[in-house]
Amino acid sequence: MPFAIGPTYAEMEERAGWERGEIYRIGWEDGFVHVPRELTGVETSIVVLPGCRFPVGSLKVGPAYAMVMEAERTGRIQPEKNQLVVPSAGNFAVAAAWVARHKGYRLVAVSPHEPAPAYIDELHRLGAEFMLAPASGPAAGIRLARELEAHRDAFVIFPYQDFASYRFHHRVTGGAVLRFAQGPIAAFVAGPGTGGALAAGDRIKMAHPEALNVAAEFASFPVLARQSEAVEPGGVCPLVLNVRGLDRVVTVEDELVRGVWSHLASAEGLEGIFGPSGARNVAAAVTIARAEGFGPDDTIVTVAPDGVGRHRANLPAAPDPYALGRLREVGEAEVIDVTSPGDHDRVNNQKEAFWGQWYSAEFLRELRTGTFWANELSRSREVDSMPYPEQTRLEGF
Repeated sequence: MPFAIGPTYAEMEERAGWERGEIYRIGWEDGFVHVPRELTGVETSIVVLPGCRFPVGSLKVGPAYAMVMEAERTGRIQPEKNQLVVPSAGNFAVAAAWVARHKGYRLVAVSPHEPAPAYIDELHRLGAEFMLAPASGPAAGIRLARELEAHRDAFVIFPYQDFASYRFHHRVTGGAVLRFAQGPIAAFVAGPGTGGALAAGDRIKMAHPEALNVAAEFASFPVLARQSEAVEPGGVCPLVLNVRGLDRVVTVEDELVRGVWSHLASAEGLEGIFGPSGARNVAAAVTIARAEGFGPDDTIVTVAPDGVGRHRANLPAAPDPYALGRLREVGEAEVIDVTSPGDHDRVNNQKEAFWGQWYSAEFLRELRTGTFWANELSRSREVDSMPYPEQTRLEGF
């Protein structure tokens, strides 16, 4: 069965071909959303890329599509021969299910945790299945996905370890920031999450070498901010995260995130744009502005990965009257400078302790070098030049 071709990295970066069908409408719409200074309490301009404007309301559609697109272009998968497996049951699984539906694949989402009913309903609406992994911990979903891959002609799409995620954000998200920016960029802020979004910071620094690349973490769920190199339940350093490209890590208290979210959700012109991760990123951007002494001529760019959408049940009923006061009190204690070789080694050692189960020591050492990451822009261009197999030539729908 033929399947939809969809856009190249260049087409996603330039938003070309959107009139050709829904599968081509993957990319950032024009312009930033500006967070009001009366809300942030800083003179620095804080602007946001709104992921809610992607299909299914999440920017994760971009990397999910990129993983499938690269696998098709390299001849690894076809819908009549393979099914897709994703070790996730959250926003990424929903995004992957959307891609699978438009590409003609069956998809199975696997996770060691039962997701909220809203996610299960959305997966089923998009024609995907859900399987509960029979164990817990960060490796459980990966192990079950790999078992399915071995016995079902399945292809695992996993953003933590698939470098197509890095390439999407480096090329498309980073390219959008450079296209929309009106002047110098002081910092880019994103959550480490599955590792891809911070690739945009690497691309930004190619044009703005002084810009800081900042990872924002929930204080209750630190990964990069942990001083331990040990792998702990619940969080691991993504394989696709360029540790050398990080400059700062900011931790934000969950209560503050919730309070900031309550104000963003009710601010005029911002309705529906922010989920909790976007609120965390805005709070981290304010923290960086204060800690680094940025002023009115500086711009910090961040992302709102998704909108209120499936988080609506957790949205505070009214703005927290004390949240903005707490936001104005955050300071340098929440900021970690990770530019030293020792900090890079700590995070890389943590990464290798987990990913060494599946990858060679030689490859993991290569990820510590600047050369590996410097080639990613050219790699995305190589993918764009690859022709699809002849049997796949069908336009999007």
